[in-house]
Amino acid sequence: MEGALKIDRGWLLAAVFLAGFLAYTPALKAPFFWDDYVSIPEIQQYRGIEHTESRPLRALSFYLDSFLWKGNAAGYHFTNILLAALCGALAFLFLEELLKDRAQAFFASLLFTLHPVHTEAVVWIKNRTELLFFAFFILAFLARKKSLLLSVVLFSLCALSKETSVIFPVVLTFYIYFFEKNKDYRSTVPFYLIAAVRGVYSLMHSEAIVGPGSVGGLTAHASLFLNTYGFYLEKLFYPARLLVDWPASAAFSPAALLAFLAPAGSMFLTRLGRPARFLLFLLFISILPYSNIVFIAGRPLGEQRMFLPSLAFTTLLTLLVFGAVKAKALRYSLLSGVVAAGGARTFLRAAEWRDPVLLWEQAEKINPDSPRIKHNLGGIHYERGDYAKARKYYLRGIGRSTDPEGFRLLSQNLALVALRENDLPEAERILKGVLEARPGDPAALYNLGVVCIRAGKYAEAAAYLEKASVLLPENLQVYNNLAVAYMEGGRPEAAVEALKKAIAAEPGYSRGVYNLILVYKRSGRGKEALAETEKALKLFPGDPAFIKLYQELKV
Repeated sequence: MEGALKIDRGWLLAAVFLAGFLAYTPALKAPFFWDDYVSIPEIQQYRGIEHTESRPLRALSFYLDSFLWKGNAAGYHFTNILLAALCGALAFLFLEELLKDRAQAFFASLLFTLHPVHTEAVVWIKNRTELLFFAFFILAFLARKKSLLLSVVLFSLCALSKETSVIFPVVLTFYIYFFEKNKDYRSTVPFYLIAAVRGVYSLMHSEAIVGPGSVGGLTAHASLFLNTYGFYLEKLFYPARLLVDWPASAAFSPAALLAFLAPAGSMFLTRLGRPARFLLFLLFISILPYSNIVFIAGRPLGEQRMFLPSLAFTTLLTLLVFGAVKAKALRYSLLSGVVAAGGARTFLRAAEWRDPVLLWEQAEKINPDSPRIKHNLGGIHYERGDYAKARKYYLRGIGRSTDPEGFRLLSQNLALVALRENDLPEAERILKGVLEARPGDPAALYNLGVVCIRAGKYAEAAAYLEKASVLLPENLQVYNNLAVAYMEGGRPEAAVEALKKAIAAEPGYSRGVYNLILVYKRSGRGKEALAETEKALKLFPGDPAFIKLYQELKV
């Protein structure tokens, strides 16, 4: 073939894999980021968050990471980077099969692997679902001609990775239409059945889909759809400006023009042959689930969602260069330059992820009205102990927030800053304001209870925490603080009952067991304290705190 490379396939695969790995090595020094804290079970358990998972394969991989890396973010990043490099190698195998041209497959897979728009999918750990989805999507395609059963199993793993797997049977149907002579559409039936099950499951577990009416009617929704589609096409064409938070807007924007122009460009590209026509279909249908054709409340635009669409885009770009530039040396030089530029941009962007403050400040410059950005900047500074900066960003967010839930969260966090600074009257004032706006808010009740304990208002603290315990029955910390309020307020029996509830819910709750022993000890019930300590030493052998208590009680 004209574009054939006389290089062994193994070397080309290794080159693509190595390029993908090296491009993201700066991310090995990046910390956990934003939604990582509510997506990774290990971190959730540490922070007392109840884990829920609609993408079980990702959760399984996180549990494996937890075993291997013991909470080290670098280990989680290493897994993501390996998966990204593997996706590049799989893209090469897929494109070699599709294009029947090793040179085109090699350059297209390099462009795909090093496309800067992937940075968010690879470096943001929680987006591992994109990598797993892509890997099993391609593997299911590659396996189909050898074993339909194996292909179905691999697609099942794809479906367990991400909801957008439902497009696989549609893509497969069009592949059969474009490339296969016998047109055996019956072989797609198992894939459609699995996709249907996954689709129903996703709809049953989705709480954020609100439909066109929520964005101002049909006209506004159509504009939102065009803006979103155009945004994703723009990021594929021009990935120079990348942010961690892009707002979805229903106001008509220049990006929508790109969505209008895309069909005209598509007509030109169809002349490049059947592979180009198939890739155009893959490009448009793979963006469709993210296009706000069905509005999902609160979901920002996300660069990470371009992993599969960029495979089609970079391959079409490669086909265009091969078709337009006849001189082989010039063609290879041009593509090599684009590959080098993309790799350099990806490398630099991966390095930026080592500083979360930098990422959010970049986003704030482009999207200054986002309370979410202020919330996250405030959260980072709060975690770092810089409460003055945290307060500044929380106040900015409150000033710009039009969403009641966002206002509540920002106010809660502002109260926590006041609590950290020991400004108890201010913390109490803010939290009572939250309760006035939203009576029965469990987090506000809990935090207000903590503030009252700190202020010595034990009866008030107990009242707030009692309400919080009803709304948060599985939160052990609520019962622990309720016991503190009871004990300091002269109600040791009530403190014992509160701690027993916590221990019954979680027998391994060492803090609850320890505090129960202290309550017994302080209220003159030495025998019961000693008995509980002996039990604790069997449950927590070698624990110095319980050993010390045992020695004191024996004396």
